[in-house]
Amino acid sequence: ISTVLFGKHDPESLGELLDIGTGSGSMLSVLGKRAKHAVGLDVSTHALRLARARVHGAGLNHCVFKRGDMYELPFAQTSFDSVSFDHVLSIADKPSQALKEAGRVLRKHGRVIVVEDAKRLAELGGEKPQTLMRYWFERAGLRCDKMKSIPAGSKTLLLGVATRH
Repeated sequence: ISTVLFGKHDPESLGELLDIGTGSGSMLSVLGKRAKHAVGLDVSTHALRLARARVHGAGLNHCVFKRGDMYELPFAQTSFDSVSFDHVLSIADKPSQALKEAGRVLRKHGRVIVVEDAKRLAELGGEKPQTLMRYWFERAGLRCDKMKSIPAGSKTLLLGVATRH
């Protein structure tokens, strides 16, 4: 995912990163190295404990963890340069609302990074997975800047990157 986002040698920073629905912290394990500071957010205290152990065990001590709801983020407007969702929106009741709230805490020129299982999105939307993700971005007031399918073993991931407009 990191290579698809930035290329092999691009040292681009994600600045202040918020990983919504951090779960086990796998997205922070991948993107945390490129963040100046990172916050993993989840509603589950159990998931937060697992994520903290995984991420801090990987030496990413600039990552912190907070309990919170993706529909009412406990952060002020324009608090983050980057916001990520990893396999979260396809199980959300209101994915566009979660993206809109992510857009609220995003700084100007910031980006929202979404990773989902393409097959799961196709099952949800009854159409192309890219169409459903673009629809979520549009409803949230975000502009889709990148959409890429990534082979991942037996499945295909869909990576979407959007900015606030």
